[in-house]
Amino acid sequence: MVEQSQRIYQTLVNLENPNLSTSILIGWIKENSNVLDIGSGSGELGSYLHSNLNCRVTGIEMVAQQAALCSSYDRVVVGNIEQDNILEQVRAEYDYIILGDVLEHLVDPQNLLLELKNFLETPGYVLVSVPNVAYITNRLKLLCGRWNYKNGGVLDEGHLRFFTVKTIKELFLVTGYQVEDSTANLSGSVWNVAAVQRFLTAIPGGYRFFRKNLLEPLSTILGYQLLFKISKKESDMFGK
Repeated sequence: MVEQSQRIYQTLVNLENPNLSTSILIGWIKENSNVLDIGSGSGELGSYLHSNLNCRVTGIEMVAQQAALCSSYDRVVVGNIEQDNILEQVRAEYDYIILGDVLEHLVDPQNLLLELKNFLETPGYVLVSVPNVAYITNRLKLLCGRWNYKNGGVLDEGHLRFFTVKTIKELFLVTGYQVEDSTANLSGSVWNVAAVQRFLTAIPGGYRFFRKNLLEPLSTILGYQLLFKISKKESDMFGK
């Protein structure tokens, strides 16, 4: 098994595909923002934000080989977010902090979310994506007694934590955040079926309508990946 610290993760950016998590995250970010990208991987998302939205982007990445690819970032720090006192090296107030498929890899995601509250502008947002362990395929497999880890996906070998819609919202609640927006997307294997794409993109806004009226209400079972835009609760903003 490849150690988690040696894994190479790449992120695809293609705004023509509305089902990608990066398309959703980019849609939540305003131009000229100060962004902290935790778990920046090989830098595709941050590079887009820097080049197309004129954002100042700081990255944190634990794999040096991947961090070296984030050349368009304003700054990249290499290290383990839970072990190397990394946050002190990037202390600032950010408009957006991105946790794209990060929380599931952490020993203590609650502690990180608590710390990040001190790094947010007012207003400021944490953008989170996590795989949905209660996705319908996983449910069916578990009924058959199967829980097999893989090199990628919801049951990635590097995942230490597993979340459902309910449990990730509970984590936000206990760490003092409120959900400003949320959505979900389909698995890549479903989206890549040509007939599905044609059906959902046949009319302008077709996929957005599907996501808002079917996928999101049924995200507990249909959502492969869960995405949230969260902010500090108002009581925390005013020090109450």
